[in-house]
Amino acid sequence: MDNASKFIDSFVRIEKKLKEIADANRYLKFSKLVSICSKKNKIVSLNYSTLLDYSDLRNILIHNRDDNNEIIAQPTDFTVKNINRIAALIEDEKKALDFSSKPVKIVRPHDTVLSAFELMNKLDTTKIPVYSKNHFINLLTMEMIANWAITKNEDSQVSSAIDCKDCTHKVIFFDENRSLGDVLKVFEDNLAKGNTLSAILITENGANNEYPKGIITAYDLPKIMAYVL
Repeated sequence: MDNASKFIDSFVRIEKKLKEIADANRYLKFSKLVSICSKKNKIVSLNYSTLLDYSDLRNILIHNRDDNNEIIAQPTDFTVKNINRIAALIEDEKKALDFSSKPVKIVRPHDTVLSAFELMNKLDTTKIPVYSKNHFINLLTMEMIANWAITKNEDSQVSSAIDCKDCTHKVIFFDENRSLGDVLKVFEDNLAKGNTLSAILITENGANNEYPKGIITAYDLPKIMAYVL
């Protein structure tokens, strides 16, 4: 199969999936499909311009032929590989849980700050969830621990490190079926509002009275972006 045929096959896959995402029950131009789906699907949004460029290329391949009705040009190997990658991303978008850090370790309010610090060092993380019984209480951070140490708090428990007016961090809960695109969107939306999102905790049903199956922080964004772009 030549590159033109491979390209067109991937384009057809994308167009079919976009119709599903847009829930289109009538004919829509490809550019309109992309516009509608970009508001619903972060993968489409991130590849918006590329998809429109590929639409132009598809039209050239389909409509521009030589006297023998043969395609006058072939897409490059990179173009074929890239459109196939986009098609795969749109068809089978990964779950947020797939790119989260797991399993998630937690600490309790009555644990010592020192033991929590040692666990965080072992996990190479700057944040760890604090749970009381099965309820999320707060996110313990290295910054909190540093502040606790500086103030020379005599209470050695984690509860004392998170007990300050500026020690509440914004945490969002996702259910285990939320998509990778949802991760990018929620970070982007918070950034646009001037908010700092500390973490996404992924539980079975997205409730704060469930233990986390995965955690995503800003440190995970580079590997996510490398996957989707």
